[in-house]
Amino acid sequence: MSETFSALDETPAEEPVPMETIPRSPYELVVIAAQEARRLNERWRRSTNDHTEKVTKTAVDRVLAGQVHFLHTENP
Repeated sequence: MSETFSALDETPAEEPVPMETIPRSPYELVVIAAQEARRLNERWRRSTNDHTEKVTKTAVDRVLAGQVHFLHTENP
């Protein structure tokens, strides 16, 4: 097993956490799509191109197509 190191020092870094692309429930799909919609909306506001698609539809389509990667975190 090869060690991975962080960029700031020479100590071994933690193992990478696998990213997921398929939501576990409809609720999770909505939450992830909402976060993606916010991200897309900010990016689209900064661009000069006019976008004819609705940002929410684009976000849901991207999540369902597996183009949005996310991590599951445990609640304390």
